[in-house]
Formats: sequence, structure tokens, C-alpha cells
Amino acid sequence: MAFTARIAFWQDLVLFLADNGAIMQKFEYRGPRFSIDLPVQLTVQNATQAVRCTEISKEGMRVEFGQPLEPNSSGKVSMICEGQMLAFRVRVVHVGDTQAGLEFIYSSEAERNAVAHLVESLTGPGTGRARCF
Repeated sequence: MAFTARIAFWQDLVLFLADNGAIMQKFEYRGPRFSIDLPVQLTVQNATQAVRCTEISKEGMRVEFGQPLEPNSSGKVSMICEGQMLAFRVRVVHVGDTQAGLEFIYSSEAERNAVAHLVESLTGPGTGRARCF
């Protein structure tokens, strides 16, 4: 009986904590992020500005900007890398005083693969760094 009472206690406790928002949220793993220094063009709401990408991953990038950005706005980043113009749709997910986090918006597996290739070419071991400007 004591064992059954202990199980009931823990079940009640878990239900109480869940009802009161005390249960931890599921952890979403983020892919590795890489520090870089890459000039890119950011276009949001028909305004283009030169920004510097300071961190990149397959999910997005962190940029330093000169003009303020609006959270949750959408746009695109573009750059020339290895002689090719690359452009990716993004959403501004957070904004600080001089930096913003951009999330890549994928509409196809080809776009996801293009970003993965870009990240690998910029950061991959032994591959040499791609020339982007």
C-alpha cells in the first residue's frame, strides 16, 4: 500500500506542476553555429542595407546592422560567393541594439541544401574557405 501511495503522490505532483506551467518545455536542439565575418545585403520591406554576418548555421544567421530592424519582418539576404549570387529568404526573429537574429525560410529541399552547402563551404574543415563578398 505504501508503494501505491507514493506512485499516486508523484502522479498528483506531476499533474499539479503541469497545470501550473512548471513542467519544462521540450528542448529543441539547435544545430552548430559558426563564427564568421561575411558581408551580406539584407533587404526588408523594400529597403536594402549592407550588414555583416557574424554567425551562421543551417537554421539562420546573426547579423550586425546599421539601421534598425523590425522583429518578425521578412526579407532576404544576398551575397556573392564563389562567383555566384546567392539569395535566401529570412525572417527577423530577434533584434538587439546592433545585432539581429535571422531565421532562414525554406520553401524547398533545394534551398535547404543550398544553405547547408554554403555553411559547409564557409566553415568546413579542410575544405578551405569559400570566397564570399
